[in-house]
Amino acid sequence: MKYTLKKDQVRNEILYRILSGQYLVSGRIPPERELCESLQVSRITVRAAVDELEQEGILRRDGRRGTLIERMPDREEGISSSRSAKQILFIYFSSVRGHMVSRTGTSSRLYHGVERFANEHDYVLRVQSGENFMRQTAAGFADIDGIIAGGSRLEEHLPLFIESGIPTVVVDSIPHRLMVDAVCADYYEAGMLAAEKCLAKGARRPLFLQLRFGDEKFIQPNLLMRQRGFFDALEGKEGVSGDCHIVHYDDLATGDGTVGKLLSVLQETGSDAIVYCADIPYRFLLKQPELSGLPAVVIGGKPEELEELSGNGPEVISFNMEYVGCLAAMRLHERIRNPRLGISRKFIPAGDAFGLDSETDAQSL
Repeated sequence: MKYTLKKDQVRNEILYRILSGQYLVSGRIPPERELCESLQVSRITVRAAVDELEQEGILRRDGRRGTLIERMPDREEGISSSRSAKQILFIYFSSVRGHMVSRTGTSSRLYHGVERFANEHDYVLRVQSGENFMRQTAAGFADIDGIIAGGSRLEEHLPLFIESGIPTVVVDSIPHRLMVDAVCADYYEAGMLAAEKCLAKGARRPLFLQLRFGDEKFIQPNLLMRQRGFFDALEGKEGVSGDCHIVHYDDLATGDGTVGKLLSVLQETGSDAIVYCADIPYRFLLKQPELSGLPAVVIGGKPEELEELSGNGPEVISFNMEYVGCLAAMRLHERIRNPRLGISRKFIPAGDAFGLDSETDAQSL
């Protein structure tokens, strides 16, 4: 029974990634080894799932070209596992169109934390981007036992989940005015820590580098919380004042527009330290002589960039987003078992390092 469940999990995951647009028709699914690593199953399990999908005409093995996606599955084909297993939907509303939810950025780290808990407690886990999910009908909720939702503009979409009656937990955001559980990193505290690190370096005029996505006319709430913590920590400090400059996500690849203006802003304000917010590719900016010489602090950031900068670059205030995702899954597990639980909101402290730091911590979950 255990083997059948694992095989169905892999089959459903492949189908769901095709339906959500993560895998494209006429394209290839990842190699067996990559699927084994990402789904934490054996090659036998992956092959059994692929065999079944090949028999259904959805996949086709083609020698050296790999396993190709032959056709788009029907919506109902995505649900065939035993109902003895509860099913969780991880849905993420990204500000970047076409974002690969389970592969890149904050969403992927949250997803891996949810996935870890789901694997250990025999849940079937599905993943869907918000933009694709909203194109579906009510059938998108079919056989779903619980939802973990994250990303931007959540308060616009959460009423739909609440009205469905499906237990829901928000991850990495606090949904004000809506009665729903939430687990979020403490971004306000992170902003305060960034300001304190700047002051410890002797800075008197630190600059907070804020980020705006695409055509959005607002700054995302969790980014604003970083900024508010930063300025609140500076308030009342004699001879100290902070500044803020907004860069647009679309300018980061070219260095034009708001990124190009950054150098003149630094000169005008006399900034003597800089705080990089969110996943701004600060490696590119640090190559600029005007920036490379400034004391710097990174709030969050991409793990691969942090590794490169370890011991030789900006100070880092990190978030263990896998831990946040795991705690959200744990809370959803509790709510599925007992729907009458009171609403719970949990902030995870920011710091240089925190979260699942040892095997003991991991086993305690």
